Amino acid sequence: MGEDEHRVFAGEGFYTERPEPEQRLTGKIIHRPVEQSPNTRRFAYRLQGEAFDYPLYSTPLTIDLIRGLTGQRVTVTGKLIDQSAEGGEVELWPAAIVKR
Repeated sequence: MGEDEHRVFAGEGFYTERPEPEQRLTGKIIHRPVEQSPNTRRFAYRLQGEAFDYPLYSTPLTIDLIRGLTGQRVTVTGKLIDQSAEGGEVELWPAAIVKR
């Protein structure tokens, strides 16, 4: 991967086993402070484009990478995962992020 390309969940079993198709979405990573509580899925970082605003799934191992890209224009290759049946929303699970 190039200097501006960052692998996130590409190749991880939990990601690759999902049946949703991969998509490429270009937008800006933004930070929105959220109150964390047990048994909730709230994400502090989102990918915001002209026609979308998706929470960006992260883990303690990936949060520093995403935090470092806040405010920047990026293209995310990932899967849109609908968590509405569990009380959530559609989340963007990133395989890779390329800084634009």
